[in-house]
Amino acid sequence: MKYSTLRSFPATKSALLVNFLQKKVWDTTEIKAINITLDFTNQSSHRIAFLISNEKNNTGEKAVYFVEANIGMFKIWLKKDSDQLARFFLKYVSPSIQRHKTSEFRVYEVKKTAA
Repeated sequence: MKYSTLRSFPATKSALLVNFLQKKVWDTTEIKAINITLDFTNQSSHRIAFLISNEKNNTGEKAVYFVEANIGMFKIWLKKDSDQLARFFLKYVSPSIQRHKTSEFRVYEVKKTAA
């Protein structure tokens, strides 16, 4: 796997991140995914991660995986042209940002490499 940094956002600017991701989310392919990590830059090593994969269900919705140490991992199905992504970030990320104002979102493109 090869990780390339696409962009970083201050955590307090989650609306900018969501706007950026709305344009990127449907560009994922069989060999390319988007990984979004919320790193808390204080002394904590706590991290929240999202992975937008190329996986689609039979109605064309895109799979988004959410991983957080205290909650675990789960998947949501993202509908095209909806505000689901914004609502998802507000629900799960906003409380964390309020506690750790120095955190940062890092957006990576993840590509499969030849074996």
